[in-house]
Amino acid sequence: MQRDVGEDLKDAKWQQHTTMKREGLDAVLEQTVLAKQVTVMDKSKSDWRDFKTENDQVLEESEAHKKSGGTYLKNKDCLAVADGKAYVKKCNARLGADVRNRGKV
Repeated sequence: MQRDVGEDLKDAKWQQHTTMKREGLDAVLEQTVLAKQVTVMDKSKSDWRDFKTENDQVLEESEAHKKSGGTYLKNKDCLAVADGKAYVKKCNARLGADVRNRGKV
């Protein structure tokens, strides 16, 4: 069995170095680094990650949405065209039923 003593020694020295009590300017700098506030984006990202891990259905739905690849927009455009054609038909039917417009449409 071979063991790399050099790496363990480096880890031990680093742990000892980081656990030493800091004084003076080092202590102030460490406090400012540790006092970094969590931004709204970081908090939102964390909350969303936690929510996805708790709810498997959300994860499945997001995977299904990724696989759809933009078909929603294509379907929306198709429905808009169909609605426009239906509107034109209704307008023509309404105008055709009007006595004043008979024979003009």
